[in-house]
Amino acid sequence: MEEIFFTRSKGRVNKMLTVYSDGIQFKLHYRIFDRTNPSKIERANGAKEKRFEVFNQVFYIGVNDILIPENYPMLELTNKFINFIEEEKNHEN
Repeated sequence: MEEIFFTRSKGRVNKMLTVYSDGIQFKLHYRIFDRTNPSKIERANGAKEKRFEVFNQVFYIGVNDILIPENYPMLELTNKFINFIEEEKNHEN
């Protein structure tokens, strides 16, 4: 499968959607990363913020199937992908 789309949200909690396709189906890979929050004392001792994964889920859907955003996590990122697909279809016509 080839990566065809990637988007992420901004902020302390990083939400990502990567979409792959083989021409038959889409693989939607949702991930969320958070960060640790060291105290001032820990920072003074050299501790740094570290990212850690809090969500990792994959969905498969046929390229001709209807993608209903409410059925997937991260509605905003899913809608960005739907807009991308619609733009691609418009360019083909």
